[in-house]
Amino acid sequence: MDQKIKVLVVDDSAFARSAITLTLQDDPELEIIGQAADGIEAVDLTKNLKPDVITLDVIMPKMDGLSALKQIMAECPTPVVMLSGLTAKGAEITVRALELGAMDYFLKPSIITPAGDRIEAGELIQKIKAVAGANLPSLKKKPVPKGVPKIKPVVKRPTAKHINKVVVIATSAGGPPTLSELFKDIPGDIAASIFIVQHMR
Repeated sequence: MDQKIKVLVVDDSAFARSAITLTLQDDPELEIIGQAADGIEAVDLTKNLKPDVITLDVIMPKMDGLSALKQIMAECPTPVVMLSGLTAKGAEITVRALELGAMDYFLKPSIITPAGDRIEAGELIQKIKAVAGANLPSLKKKPVPKGVPKIKPVVKRPTAKHINKVVVIATSAGGPPTLSELFKDIPGDIAASIFIVQHMR
């Protein structure tokens, strides 16, 4: 790779930032361009440094990771890998992060312990490379014109004997926010069953 992937590391723990940085620096295709200790600093550095990927902690002072993620996606969309002890597979915090625009997640303790697993460190590096360069639309909500009420479509569920069409939607990283946008355009009276497959790892 001619150009390195620029990574911003965000964590309130100086030890964790150092451990994550050392892990990522082992790969010649990655470059750590900055570190942030809280969500506010993360948003500012994202705007100024324009990283290709952000590793983002969840529990931080001043502004937590989810709040920072929401602001980053609204103001300067950037691929984010949530990196926290709270982002275990299937955890509610993981699902919320994916809904807000995170591309992937990783369980932080597996790489910052003294006996950090090099295989898992390699997995984190692969996740970062996989999301780098993703084209993310701004998630900033468009204002609703004054005087135009929000209309909630009436959902008519077809009975079992009348179902003869099936729609299957499969998504991976970045799926939840994409699905949210997709469902806005699906009519409430669609005459088909819809099945969603969301890959979470």
